[in-house]
Amino acid sequence: TSRLRRLVGKLREDNGTLSRELDLARSKLKAMSYEDKSEEQWKVVLAQMENELTRTRESLVLVKADRKRLKAEKSDLMGQMKRLYTTLSHRDTELKDFVAAYENRRKEMEESSRKLRIEKEAIEREKWDMLKRARDSAERSVALRHQLDAKDARIRDLEAELLRARNSDG
Repeated sequence: TSRLRRLVGKLREDNGTLSRELDLARSKLKAMSYEDKSEEQWKVVLAQMENELTRTRESLVLVKADRKRLKAEKSDLMGQMKRLYTTLSHRDTELKDFVAAYENRRKEMEESSRKLRIEKEAIEREKWDMLKRARDSAERSVALRHQLDAKDARIRDLEAELLRARNSDG
């Protein structure tokens, strides 16, 4: 686009230069009288003007070709930009989808981890409750065993006393 603007500016400048040269040539022609120049001189002037006109036409053809080429390049660049934008848009969508999927997976993992932690804490509490109950049962069992041993000892003592009492009576 900037190249096209520069080219248009150059064309305008060339057009201005050619217009000034044409005006100068016209004024020179008016200043000269037809009688002042010979036919040969007029042929030279005409040949110079024809050469100038030919060069101007060639320049115009070149400028038009450059303009056409620049338009084609501009069109090509616009097509490339559109394709690039489409690719970038597609990549952006893919990236957003990936990030969203990652966030969902992370949230699922956090929720799963939280549930496992709660379950582990519940199992730990249950384990400590069972150990406490087992310890309490063991202590009660030991206490009952002591009571049983004491009662057995008392029964033996009473049986021994009874046996002595029977032997002394009889």
